[in-house]
Amino acid sequence: MSKTVIIACEVMREELLRVSHSPSVSIKFLSMGLHVSPDRLRSALSEELYAVQDATQIVLGFGLCGAATEGLSSPHATIIIPRVHDCIPLLLGHAEIDGGPHLEKGTFYLSGGWMEGERTLISEHRRATAKFGEKRALRILNTMFSPYEKIRFIRTDHPRVAAREEEAKGFAGLLNLVAESTQGDSGYLSRLINGPWVLPEFVCIPKGEVVTATVFLNGAQRFSQSWAGSTIKMPPVPGGPHSLSATAEPLRSTVSSPHSR
Repeated sequence: MSKTVIIACEVMREELLRVSHSPSVSIKFLSMGLHVSPDRLRSALSEELYAVQDATQIVLGFGLCGAATEGLSSPHATIIIPRVHDCIPLLLGHAEIDGGPHLEKGTFYLSGGWMEGERTLISEHRRATAKFGEKRALRILNTMFSPYEKIRFIRTDHPRVAAREEEAKGFAGLLNLVAESTQGDSGYLSRLINGPWVLPEFVCIPKGEVVTATVFLNGAQRFSQSWAGSTIKMPPVPGGPHSLSATAEPLRSTVSSPHSR
């Protein structure tokens, strides 16, 4: 039986664990704190890819993520990656590629999983407030969010979504930004686990080949010929798939958030 290993960011843990899947699928989560440094995230992913030696395909629950997935390779299995820059399109249910739906500029996106992470803008603001005082910490936060007009919360089937949505509204109020919510869609996450893994939503990197940044932009067709007519599909799924610091710059470097546009 074909074996699939999913290696995903923990920001999507609650949503991914609610997707039905075959017993031949295993899921491992990596800390969202690794986003602080693309090099650290790349190193952690590389170690995981090399360690998996008994899978037919390894699906990454990551996008380009600040170029962290660029240069990755597996000597043992095909790597499958959603063709996105970060996890926002995965939670919204569509790929932001090649003229498809685009995320609104000037909007900062939040989700339940992101708000519960170990190092977020919210948690770092609390640390900065404790260290420097409320006025100084808020001044730093306002500087960081000066390009944004809105905070948009993505509703998913996260078990604590209502509480996190209220916190997102409070965060927007703190910054005098417009608070909005939008309904996510679990379809993309379901396909991440169960397939089919086909263009334009996914790119497949054959065993031994290297992930390049161009496949996330406009170069994915270079892989399409070798995979044409050989779409990977999973075995039947039981029950079917479920549809801050003293300055702004140091704080920015400590926060694991890919969720701004």
